[in-house]
Amino acid sequence: MFQCIVQPRSEFGQRFQDMKGAFTEIRSQFEDHLECLDIRLEQQKGEISDIQDYVKKRADIERKYSKDLDGLSKSMYNKHREILKNEDAPSSTAILRELVKETRKTARNHAVVEEIFGTEMHGRCHKISSDIGRVYKQCREAGVEIQEKVLGVLFELHTKTKIYQTNKETYELAERKLRDAEKEISKLEKEIKPEKREKTKKYTNAQKQLKNRHIRHEDTHGLAIKSQLEYVLCTEAANAAIKKYYKDDLSDLMDCMDLGFHHLLKNVLKMRTSAIENLISSEQEDMDVMAMALGSLDSRKDKTKFLENHSDVFSLPPMFELRTSKPLQSNPEDMDVLKGKIQERIVKLRDLSDYTAKVIEDAEAELLQIFNEKSYDMTSLFVNETNDLKNEETSEYNSRLGLEELIIENNKRLLTTNNRIEQEEAKYENLKKSLVVQQFCPETLPRPNVKKRKSKIQTIGLPKIFGGSLDDYYEATGDKIPLVIESCIRTINLFGMRHQGIFRVTGSHIDIKQFKEAFENGEDPFACMMDGNQINSVSGVLKSYFRKLTEPLFSEAYFDQFMNITRNFAPPHVISVKEKNAKNIGENVEFVVKARNIVQQWSEPHIAVTRYLFAFLNDLSQYSEETQMDPYNIAICFGPNLCPIPEGKDLVQHTNLVNDLIKNFIIFCKDIFNFDIDGPAYVNADLGNINDEKVPEKDEEKVEETSFPQPEEAVALYEYKAGTDKELSFNKGDKLCLFSKASEHWWKGSKEGVKGLIPAQYVQMNTGLAGICEDSPKEKNRDENSRKEDISSSFLLDDNHKPIVTKTLSFKSNRSMWENIEKEKELTEKSRTLDRPKKKSANPVAAPDLLQDLLERSLADPGGRSRSGSNISAGRLSPGQDVPDGLCNENKEDIEDTEV
Repeated sequence: MFQCIVQPRSEFGQRFQDMKGAFTEIRSQFEDHLECLDIRLEQQKGEISDIQDYVKKRADIERKYSKDLDGLSKSMYNKHREILKNEDAPSSTAILRELVKETRKTARNHAVVEEIFGTEMHGRCHKISSDIGRVYKQCREAGVEIQEKVLGVLFELHTKTKIYQTNKETYELAERKLRDAEKEISKLEKEIKPEKREKTKKYTNAQKQLKNRHIRHEDTHGLAIKSQLEYVLCTEAANAAIKKYYKDDLSDLMDCMDLGFHHLLKNVLKMRTSAIENLISSEQEDMDVMAMALGSLDSRKDKTKFLENHSDVFSLPPMFELRTSKPLQSNPEDMDVLKGKIQERIVKLRDLSDYTAKVIEDAEAELLQIFNEKSYDMTSLFVNETNDLKNEETSEYNSRLGLEELIIENNKRLLTTNNRIEQEEAKYENLKKSLVVQQFCPETLPRPNVKKRKSKIQTIGLPKIFGGSLDDYYEATGDKIPLVIESCIRTINLFGMRHQGIFRVTGSHIDIKQFKEAFENGEDPFACMMDGNQINSVSGVLKSYFRKLTEPLFSEAYFDQFMNITRNFAPPHVISVKEKNAKNIGENVEFVVKARNIVQQWSEPHIAVTRYLFAFLNDLSQYSEETQMDPYNIAICFGPNLCPIPEGKDLVQHTNLVNDLIKNFIIFCKDIFNFDIDGPAYVNADLGNINDEKVPEKDEEKVEETSFPQPEEAVALYEYKAGTDKELSFNKGDKLCLFSKASEHWWKGSKEGVKGLIPAQYVQMNTGLAGICEDSPKEKNRDENSRKEDISSSFLLDDNHKPIVTKTLSFKSNRSMWENIEKEKELTEKSRTLDRPKKKSANPVAAPDLLQDLLERSLADPGGRSRSGSNISAGRLSPGQDVPDGLCNENKEDIEDTEV
């Protein structure tokens, strides 16, 4: 920086020369600045050019890759055109079909990527290059102007410095001359006497010279002061300009030159990022589709289709006609002996078959474990630089090879053994029939057919709902009760237990079709159902499900046995569950014992579903006065669906037997399934044996002390009208006494000594007041403040009598409850506004949309009973618990638009 220092002439001149050198150096630096900025521009253009070259070469690669993929997809499609178009092709063909589609889609995607790299990104890079050149040119011109202004300041400093130097020298010269003149006057005053000084010309001239020099000194001094000030100010201005230029102006100028450069470059490269993200998204979609194709691999279905497509080759040939002669009939004693020997051989062969099947099952389980190992995981190849998988593959292959040989060998033995069993069974049945005809021996229970063994290593694909099997559904999902059964039964519990003609009246075919499609897609279409308008369609879905099972609930393998026990071991004639209970007919009935023995041979899913269904039908039949559907009528509706008559059987004779069988299963359901079953159970609300009679206070206290030692006090939140003679009616604010839970939605309790059922969500419990109720003598000593203890907004209680939150929809709740809510709303509105109240409508208050009420007031369903009085079972039969949180947007919008 420049320094403003007053120095002697020689030093000042040297300083002035140094300043001139600094000016020259600064000017040279300014020129270097522009050159460096030119080089910087060329570097930026070089970077853009390199990116252009990259995207161009990448576009060429993408074009070639896309072209190769498109060629691959076309060649594969043309090669397998027929099989890819065939909808009846094996499920493994779906993998090839998806691979071809995926390859075609990938080729199209990479063609788009080629266009992005070759056209969009390349063009934008070229535009960026031209833009930064244009911006740089303008900024360079601005930079030159700024440098010229700074140099102008330096030139002014140079001029002021030169003027200051000149004025300073002039002032110093005048000062010296003034001192010389003063010295001269002093000398003359010493030499000339005072009286002669005025007359001496030399003295007079000296005085005039001194005066002139004083004037000159003052003038030069003023000019020197002024020029020095200007010099100082120019120096400071020059220093500030130089400092500002180097510190700020250069940085701002470079920022101006980079105007939009990095943003444009970032946007160009983000195009690449967007392209890659879309590629990844497309690849993820392809992976999901391929996962579905892999999940749909179904070896059993492929086998069935193959046999159907080649039915002329694999069709059963005509059976050999039996031609016998009556005179050549064998002796019954010999036939009986032969039958015993055959029976012994059958027993041995069955033991061998069971043992072989067990060996195969164990080997298949071990082989399946090998298949399920993540040998397909290639993560290590991407994480580790070197990884050798050959040793692992060799070991796995050797183990798999040994197991496969073992399974094949034992399968051959099993097939041979089972074939021998079929042969011996045919001989045994023939001998048995002949002996029965000759009345040599009584008819015995038919043998169950040998169950076909299912391979554990077969792929079964996604579980098929309508047209599938219970075992396959259980293998695929782990649920023994399919969702369609549970949802249909739950909905009928809510709205159809008293619906006349349930299961007899046909529902809408369009609705049934839509419901079935929803279940196939893994949805529950009945979760949001809030009334019973479509209850016939719901029952139609349930019947359709059982009708389309590949293996009926009462399979063909056990058909003869069931027909035999129905015909020969019929239970005492009863027409209802009530009559059966009245006659005290139970487990000792021979039909029940034999039916239980047969059922226990079934698979676990079959047993669980059968018990679940017949427990529901047993419950439904008890409302026959309202539904007109007694056990026999229900059996007529369900018989063809649960126990179809095999081909070759007499339809007229067996139809009545099937109806009797289903009727007996409905009536004697609890007795037949009276054994341990691992699976969900249908549980209806146990209403208990509660009488509406008034009991003495002492007796009631005795009951409280023995049966219900800790009753709870509750307050009625809403008015409730009893729907049956077992329920209690009460008004809002009434005090009730709760003894115990009858079900998830009902309490056993009393009001003023009268016992009955109380809906759980109509009352609010005062927790912590056990042992005290309204008619208890301890009530007088109760602390009134303790009654106001807060409890949860949900009025359902768990087994420990603690409040629990429920999401159960309150379908068709008690009308009075909604009327009370409306009255509360009207009172609230009147208290908040001075407007004139609206006139009441002539129409009665309609029950609001239940979901709207749930959202606004957080009230849960009274749950136990619809307004029609339908019983609602606890446990698994409660309404869909997650319905309110998972409502579809469309339904929710419609519901929120509804005003009461």
